[in-house]
Amino acid sequence: MKIFSNRFKGMIWCLLLLPMAGCQAHEQKPIVAVKGLVQQQAAYVYINGGKYRLLQRHPHYWLLTDLQNFQQVHLTNQLVVSGVRSADELHKRLKMKSDFTVKPITDGVLSVSGTIAELMQLESQLQQLSGVQTEWQLFYLPLKTKPDR
Repeated sequence: MKIFSNRFKGMIWCLLLLPMAGCQAHEQKPIVAVKGLVQQQAAYVYINGGKYRLLQRHPHYWLLTDLQNFQQVHLTNQLVVSGVRSADELHKRLKMKSDFTVKPITDGVLSVSGTIAELMQLESQLQQLSGVQTEWQLFYLPLKTKPDR
């Protein structure tokens, strides 16, 4: 009877120690993941000559924070182009795809819409043309009242 009880005690100790050994092996994975998250730096973008912190990126809009007044900004998928008379002239000068929606605002000023990635490529091409200026459409989101914060 004593031999059975010693074996039984040994099995119980093995069963108790086995989960602890398994837990110790898994403890290192979350620590490595946390270290990876801490090392990521905030993304910053330069738009219309200002520096903004990028909060969210979507194909047709971005959510930013203005670093001067810490107010949230909505970057739309519209690029205002001045110095080009018409959409046809813009298409001829750049040989651009027809995926963009081009609307005249006034004489010599156009609004170009598309995804933000496509508009960034278009902006880099437009900067190479003489007499053409671009500006992104930014909308500042309203400030929250104190009870909403």
